Amino acid sequence: MNKFNLLLVLFLCTATAFAQAPEGVNYQTVVRDVSGNILASQAVGTQFVFHQVTATGTVVYSETWSTTTTANGFLNFVLGEGTSTDDFSAIDWSTGPYFLETLMDTSGGTIYLSIGTSQLMNVPYALHAKTAENGIPIGGTEGQVLTMVEGVAIWADPSPAACTDTYYLDADGDSYGDITNTITACTTPIGYTSDNTDFDDNDVNSYPGAPEICDGVDNNDDGQVDETVEELYYADTDGDGYGDVTNTISACSAPSGYTVDNTDCDDNNVNSYPGAPEICDGLDNNCDGQVDEAVEELYYADTDGDGYGDVTITILACSAPSGYTVDNTDCDDNEVTTNPGAPEIAGDGVDNNCNGQTDEALPVIGDFRDGGIVFWVDPNDNTKGLVCAASDQIKAANGWGCVGVLISGADGTAIGTGNQNTIDIEAQCSTLNTAADICANLTLEGFSDWYLPSKDELNLMYLNLKVGANIGGFTNYVYWSSSEIDANKAWYQDFSNGSQGDFVNKAYTGGVGGLDMRAIRAF
Repeated sequence: MNKFNLLLVLFLCTATAFAQAPEGVNYQTVVRDVSGNILASQAVGTQFVFHQVTATGTVVYSETWSTTTTANGFLNFVLGEGTSTDDFSAIDWSTGPYFLETLMDTSGGTIYLSIGTSQLMNVPYALHAKTAENGIPIGGTEGQVLTMVEGVAIWADPSPAACTDTYYLDADGDSYGDITNTITACTTPIGYTSDNTDFDDNDVNSYPGAPEICDGVDNNDDGQVDETVEELYYADTDGDGYGDVTNTISACSAPSGYTVDNTDCDDNNVNSYPGAPEICDGLDNNCDGQVDEAVEELYYADTDGDGYGDVTITILACSAPSGYTVDNTDCDDNEVTTNPGAPEIAGDGVDNNCNGQTDEALPVIGDFRDGGIVFWVDPNDNTKGLVCAASDQIKAANGWGCVGVLISGADGTAIGTGNQNTIDIEAQCSTLNTAADICANLTLEGFSDWYLPSKDELNLMYLNLKVGANIGGFTNYVYWSSSEIDANKAWYQDFSNGSQGDFVNKAYTGGVGGLDMRAIRAF
């Protein structure tokens, strides 16, 4: 038997209840474990020992019982009727006091553990009178109970009949009892109550009238579980934090894959929810009822396929559909040779380049137009070309400039590279009054986009203007180009014979004040 798992609550009805039969004493006890839980329907071995004079005095009687507790944990005995080799009727109650020791084995065996010893304060008149040495003490009558107090006999009427009040186990301590688990007593025993309406005596939060809490239990015994306290959650299939109003569940907290929000307009697309940035994908990303608003681009029909669109025929789309373009400057979308980038064709009666003029005068080498003298016409577009200033610019006091410094990007030599060379020189060389600096800051004939020519552009001026009639009045001296060779040298051209050289230092200002220069611009 486990000595540490047994707790007995002993009841002697009116201290100790005695039957009127002279050879027995009624005895009742309830058995609990150390946690206060009743040991119901359990086999128990019990031994009762009567000691004379002291709690450990002479044993005058001993008996054993093999019994089973009731559903409420009770054991009931009539002391004197157990298994014994002693004679209960031979006890001389006048030679007390007597002490009753109770021993038990809760496994139902005979290895008894002493539970406690208590003095018998009351003795039935019939038992005492039977063995009293000098007969019945004065004052006693049949039916009364004798109490010996320090050798003095005190007679009194027996206690009232056994109490019949029913109490109900309150295992969870909520003051509401279990109607199926009862005990009869005079007053409320510990762990019991007069109420019998608890429907779950193992849950302190469940009893009639209890506040309903969200725990999956019918706390208030109204037949409903978590009514009024569960929340409605919405499926969030795409995990964007916004839920589907048509797919719901009631729960105490949001289950996995659900949210409190119900405003998602497409719960299968993580990019679609209220407030999402609208992207060009053919969907209503921000749930405002519109598709691709503010993010589609306007495209223009390009019927002739020349890359230029018709401003009057448009479509909104995420990307250019076939047969459309972002441009809207075509003046005839049915003619592939007519667009803003087409060359003007003389004599065809068409505005080929969409500049509002038909068969306008085309540039000719040597003509003065667009601020200067034409020295080159673009063979791919005969409306475009290059002009040079009508005369030389003042000589540069600091030559080409920035000797010892390699100018990144200023090494272009081909036609069309002079402008970028000049831009790069200006950006990386802070020296003033260089050849490129003077040309870049020149305003002439209402134009301010002049620049120093590249090596090949300078050669075209020589070939198309200097050679022959010397249109433009060029000297027979050396001219700077904007084409850099290395950190110390740049290309030049001798207009006396057309030779180009690479040995003049960028800082050279000798001779007649340095090399000559002539600014050019594109038209």
